[in-house]
Amino acid sequence: MNKCPSPPQNTALPLDASTLDGLPDPVFLVGQSLIIVDYNRAARCFLGETVLGAKLGESLDSADVIQAISDSLAGTPGTRSEIFLPYPIARNFGPA
Repeated sequence: MNKCPSPPQNTALPLDASTLDGLPDPVFLVGQSLIIVDYNRAARCFLGETVLGAKLGESLDSADVIQAISDSLAGTPGTRSEIFLPYPIARNFGPA
């Protein structure tokens, strides 16, 4: 069971990421300027409690993830890529 607490409710967003707290994978919402605006419980455990309002690049050391998000926000068609995040527990996200 994931023990990270839920953040305060933010009703101004079109999606409340806490609805995704049951997922084991981190999910974070970013705005056009790559500012973290919300996240689920797994992302909170992964990124920490103080990242709301921070630039994604300051909290996540993965140029591949940041580039994929930037491309998506720019309307570039998505591509598949594999991402390895070694902290806090090594996990591999990508095609099976």
